[in-house]
Amino acid sequence: MKVETAFYEKYTLYVSALNNGTYDLIQKERDVMGRALRHQLFFVYEIQLIITLVLDCLVSVFFPYLNASTHMLHMFIMLSLGIYVVFCMYFTIIVFYYFSDYGGACISTLVFLAVTALGAVVAVLWNDFYPLALMVGGLCGWGVSFLLLRRRMEKLDSFLMC
Repeated sequence: MKVETAFYEKYTLYVSALNNGTYDLIQKERDVMGRALRHQLFFVYEIQLIITLVLDCLVSVFFPYLNASTHMLHMFIMLSLGIYVVFCMYFTIIVFYYFSDYGGACISTLVFLAVTALGAVVAVLWNDFYPLALMVGGLCGWGVSFLLLRRRMEKLDSFLMC
């Protein structure tokens, strides 16, 4: 994947600066790697969002020809947005493994699991909008993973050196 290889090049330069570089070089390489990571993450988020929205628009056009109800259309759109946020959460969690931050990956996944399970119970009792649990759980997991990744990037030098 282009995204991971572009980030990995900057990551290896940063790690080699940690091993052999001066403080200024370490800070410079960390900033370059952070910019590359942000750029690549948001590139993937944007491309996936465009694909999701285009497919939702196509489904909105073609579902009536299949005699599908508007309720089914709304369920499909919520499900596709839920899958989008779960994908974004998953892609953000993958970055944790580069920094050996298994705790951050686990916390994000557990938040996703707990919120989705609770949302599924509520959806069953409510008897409507079942995909909403996936969307809300994905949003919570994605938010937590993004915040944990941001915190990890701020303290990356000490984390990798200790």
